[in-house]
Amino acid sequence: MANDKAGSSVKSLQVALDILEEVADARDGAGVSELASKLQMTKGSVFRYVRTLAERGYLNQNPETSKYGLGIRLHLLGELAASRIDLLTVADPVMRQLRDQLSLTINLAGIGRNSSVIVLKSLVGTLVFEIGVRVGTELPMSATSQGKVIMAFSKRPYLSAYKRQKLQAFTKFTTTDYETLEKEVIGARERGWAMAAQETTLGINAVSVPIFDSSGDCIAALTLCGSLQFLPVEPDLSQVEPLASSGERISMALGYRGLYPKPTV
Repeated sequence: MANDKAGSSVKSLQVALDILEEVADARDGAGVSELASKLQMTKGSVFRYVRTLAERGYLNQNPETSKYGLGIRLHLLGELAASRIDLLTVADPVMRQLRDQLSLTINLAGIGRNSSVIVLKSLVGTLVFEIGVRVGTELPMSATSQGKVIMAFSKRPYLSAYKRQKLQAFTKFTTTDYETLEKEVIGARERGWAMAAQETTLGINAVSVPIFDSSGDCIAALTLCGSLQFLPVEPDLSQVEPLASSGERISMALGYRGLYPKPTV
């Protein structure tokens, strides 16, 4: 029974991908009847798939022709995939140099789903006891230094989304009210970096700086992560300045030509 369900799920996924590929190949869009003919399916079955894809933003219907074209969600995913590939390529050597200089764990995080950040790359520090963060880990922006610095410098209104949400608490130090979060984001914008001491894990601090793309938008965050013994609640400029310098190098490699925020403490 389980195998039957798995097989049905795989078939459904294949049909959805076939529909997206057919729509992508159609210069002026594709209608339900046309898709049904090409895929040898009933119009009713195709319509159910197309309606779901449209609801999720992967297809868009032209109100005049009733034909479907690719939706904004696919466009955004394509941009995100391209930016992450370039980002990882240019960030790797800079991150390794920074890790060797400061001996702390270095993380690179991008923008995930539903106002979250996702760890794209992590280099464990060289101290005897160091902090490792699993690639793919996804956390709310509100509880991380990565998220706060992205909210501070992104052109998109990520902060405003939290006015309508209950902030999740991971420890007793996690920011759980919007007013405090807003002040922290404003502070991050003013000093050029954000911090989240013990907000997700007790005894651990994280300091992040923005990564900008060629359009001047903040698309990621570069982060120092370590125990409070080595990365205190009041980090020293000797730690923050190399981090910011590395963030600027990565941003410039991505085509950013603006004035990178100068860190202050």
